[in-house]
Amino acid sequence: QQEFSNRKEDIELIRDPEDKQAAQKQLLDELNRDISAVTANVNKSQREVEEWADAWPLITGERKAASAAATEELASDKARLAALKAQRDEIQQLTSVRAAENEAIRQSNEAKDKSESYLENLRLEVEYLKATKEEQIELDAARNTTVEDRGEAQRLLEERDAILAKAEAEKELERTQQQARDAETRAAEQAKQQAKQQIQKIEDLKKSEMERLELQRIEIEQGKEAAKVKELMNQGLDEESARKIAAEEAAIEKLKETQTKQLSTNSSGGGDSKLQAFESRLLTRGPGDRRKDPSALLEDLISETKAVKEATEATASEVAEIKNNLLANPQLQVVGVP
Repeated sequence: QQEFSNRKEDIELIRDPEDKQAAQKQLLDELNRDISAVTANVNKSQREVEEWADAWPLITGERKAASAAATEELASDKARLAALKAQRDEIQQLTSVRAAENEAIRQSNEAKDKSESYLENLRLEVEYLKATKEEQIELDAARNTTVEDRGEAQRLLEERDAILAKAEAEKELERTQQQARDAETRAAEQAKQQAKQQIQKIEDLKKSEMERLELQRIEIEQGKEAAKVKELMNQGLDEESARKIAAEEAAIEKLKETQTKQLSTNSSGGGDSKLQAFESRLLTRGPGDRRKDPSALLEDLISETKAVKEATEATASEVAEIKNNLLANPQLQVVGVP
């Protein structure tokens, strides 16, 4: 134990971390070897004690003394083994603590080195950015070559930069020329589209005017109904449907004209027999009629007026019924009576 304490104290006095760690490792290895040897002795002593225990009834004299000595040896080996294990644990603890300290120091040193390297690179970068083009070439040459090769490096760097500048200028020229060509292409395409639109506009106007004149000619030669059929067909309708629609429209127009004429005739007094008779009676009454009671004359006038109203409403009802029948049955056609 005293020897162990002395060695541990000597190791603690070592200043160099790596040397101290090596001495601790050496002591730990020796302790492990001693533990292995003493463990073997303990096992051997344990077997001897067990053998003497089995042979106890026969032990007498010297054999009894040998058994006692074996028991004492086993106790001594166990005590020495316990002491060695305690020493090993102590060194392992010291080694573990030191290892942790060394790892912390290593990490701290790495962080410092990284910080210093970053700052140094940043200073070099700022210096480089502040420099002119010529100064940057000198800095590149000075930082990457020896004094003997510095001049050649500067020359080659200048030549390299000239080649790169020329290549970049050529690329920029090509981009500008391509942009101009693209602009010309777009302008030409736009002009082409505008020309096509103008031509189409003229063609559409021409077609529209031709169709209008054709419809006027058909209306003059064949009538409004035929012109309507042609107009609907020009709009995309099939001929059969166009004829039905035109005929229906012509029939409705005919009904409108008939109704208008009837109403006009009734309002003028020339078309209804009852109204004519009433007017005739008024005009042909003699002196005796003129002397008739005015209230009686008023009653006659009201009666005749009511009869004219009923006749007019009946005519309008018949016209409406004909119109509804034509709308519900498109196959029906109105034929004019000469």
